[in-house]
Amino acid sequence: MSASPTAATPARGRLDWITPLLVLIFVLSGASGLMYQTAWVKLLALTFGVTIYAVSTVVAAFMGGLTLGAFIGGRLADRLRAPILGYAVVEVLIAVLGVKSVDALDWVQSVYVGLYPRDAEQANLQIVALRFVLSAAVVLVPATLMGATLPLMVRGSLSLGHNLGTRVSWLYASNTAGAICGTLFAGFFLIGAVGVRSTILAAAAFNAAAAAPALLLGLSAWSQQRAAAIAPGEDQTSANGVVHYSDRTRAIVVAAFAVQGFASLAYEVIWTRVFAVLLDGTTYAFSIVLAVVLLGIALGSAAISPLLARRANWVRVYALLQTGVAVFGFLGILALARIYGITSILARAPLLAGNMEDFGFVWMAVAAAVIILPVMLLLGASFPVAAQAVVAGRAHVGRELGLLYAGNTAGAILGAWGAGFFLLPALGSQQAIELLACINGGLALCLALASGSRRLATVAASTALALIAAFASGIVPDMYQRMLAGKFPGTQVVWVGEGMESTITLIRRPDTGYLDMYFNGQSQASDNPSVLWFHRLLGHLPMALARDPQDVLIVGVGGGATASALAAHEPRRLDIVELSEIAMEGAGYYEHVNGSILDYPYVHLRIDDARNYLLLTNRKYDVVTADAIHPRSAGTSLLYSYDYYASIARALKPGGLMAQWLKDDGDLADNDALRHLITRSFAAAFPHVSLWVNGSLLIGSNEPINPTDGSIEAHWRERNLEALLAEIGITSPGGIKDLYLLNDKQTRDWAGDGPLMTDDRPYGEYFLSLPASEE
Repeated sequence: MSASPTAATPARGRLDWITPLLVLIFVLSGASGLMYQTAWVKLLALTFGVTIYAVSTVVAAFMGGLTLGAFIGGRLADRLRAPILGYAVVEVLIAVLGVKSVDALDWVQSVYVGLYPRDAEQANLQIVALRFVLSAAVVLVPATLMGATLPLMVRGSLSLGHNLGTRVSWLYASNTAGAICGTLFAGFFLIGAVGVRSTILAAAAFNAAAAAPALLLGLSAWSQQRAAAIAPGEDQTSANGVVHYSDRTRAIVVAAFAVQGFASLAYEVIWTRVFAVLLDGTTYAFSIVLAVVLLGIALGSAAISPLLARRANWVRVYALLQTGVAVFGFLGILALARIYGITSILARAPLLAGNMEDFGFVWMAVAAAVIILPVMLLLGASFPVAAQAVVAGRAHVGRELGLLYAGNTAGAILGAWGAGFFLLPALGSQQAIELLACINGGLALCLALASGSRRLATVAASTALALIAAFASGIVPDMYQRMLAGKFPGTQVVWVGEGMESTITLIRRPDTGYLDMYFNGQSQASDNPSVLWFHRLLGHLPMALARDPQDVLIVGVGGGATASALAAHEPRRLDIVELSEIAMEGAGYYEHVNGSILDYPYVHLRIDDARNYLLLTNRKYDVVTADAIHPRSAGTSLLYSYDYYASIARALKPGGLMAQWLKDDGDLADNDALRHLITRSFAAAFPHVSLWVNGSLLIGSNEPINPTDGSIEAHWRERNLEALLAEIGITSPGGIKDLYLLNDKQTRDWAGDGPLMTDDRPYGEYFLSLPASEE
């Protein structure tokens, strides 16, 4: 290793305004990128559902675009005389393509629906592949342009002076800080306030806002560069001394950074799943977890910045950072197991004094910070350190930086897919985190050996071996058992199922013996008689009201009580559409409640998203109902929107009806607002509506339903309803009439005038943005 001199740094006064301007540009750029990603996931969910396959496709296409863009942008940056001008052009193109992506995704839906075989039990492989290729293509092109921004701006900014490592660090940190702002802005305000499509327009405006100052800065840099006759590939790092590494060592760093990308995204996916159980699976919980991840990266990158101007063995520093990631990754498991004890201690801190549960989102942020922040701080510091080792002192800065960034992003793609599809289903959250920590430990050892430090190699090897031994022996306490014991004190954890789509927890309450099911932290089912009564009523009441219910559809299975009630009426066909396979395994614990529902010959199970199923089916139904699904959980607004109800209305036969649970437990300050909103959206889709069961059940139909016209008495005799409804305590037609609350006009008057919940305005899961007139 040797030091080589480089050009002198320009006057300090010039840097005083250049660096803040670069930071502003990259904050705006980072914010727009995450706003696009959030909105694209929502839009694609309308076509393909909220399955992990659809979401992962968006993430993979987005990250793949960043990889391709970094690779192409890195090579382009070294050839351009005005890379910052190139950056400004790229931002404008991102804005244009971002706006056009809305129409492009509508076109994708039309193509997909047009080619899909009607009512096929399973589409052929070519159609499935086409679905993902088309959706990925829409996201890939603008994401590729986003990936090109970092190498273009870094290459261009070098002509403006300042140390390479410091510049990379601040740009990376500011871009990540912008991503935090975009995540929180879109997640907490924009989507709820102005809608998904308007969020894309706002992201495009951010691109334009970044392009304007970049254009001015680029023109200034170009004119100065021409005056100084600086070649486009010439390096302008500072004279503080640059350490040269062999090509072999650089290759090891690039490979390590790619593997780190895999581990980083896998950690994020797994943490999101774990925190869904802790934080009841709301959209805001996911936004906070992502924001903490990005915050750690930004802070870590910024914190290392003052050290990058020094002469140091950066490969050795990188090895130390990976050692820390491995240790804190393992410690995170121990912290998760004791998270309720930790937060109770933090609740006594001066700024958080009182009951943490009263602070809602503060609790989420603190809990996420305790687990996630230490690891992400170290990972955030790793990028500028790796860049310093690989890029500094090289003539082709853009190409080297692009290669490094591209490798990391390619690893991130594999991490996002691998965690959801393989690690979680095969190993579960705890063992998956342990395995990732072992991978980081292995990286630390490889980097330590490459750095030439025997002492550090010994430390890294000892750490890696200790982690591998802990992973292999299973000596770490059961994380979920202890964590859930804190969440549900005094209960027994019977089973935890971690599938690709969700995590399901079954707990038994020793005082009553009841078995309760929680779906991503939200209460979903129970064999408590009072809960069973209502779930069975969700099936029995619409079947009793329907004229001749032969074809029936239920969305979601839960514990199977509602599906079992529907099946008891022996329809010709009962279709169950369930999003998660693991949910069916959970329902197996309730066979004493659901009577092994899948054993009925006329029951047909389809693992699919309900929106996707309704988009593609030509089947018509006499009755449609759903398991009681919480409207505030992430993604569930798609099952409470006017657009969804309209698709149900189109799928009904003449005289067909839909039963919709209307949450009424009085535990939310905005409970009435949400109920009115759902009822208005429901009523807008059906010509005839009514409210039942003390206001907790809506019935919608394309023909009037009048419980006083004698139809209930006729059904009672013809279908032997007395025997079927005895399990919910209804022994006469009068028992059904007693459940009737409001007719069509009364229901619409009660809901009042106001906005509707739509696919574009998902107020249910973005409940903080409920219109002021509704509160």
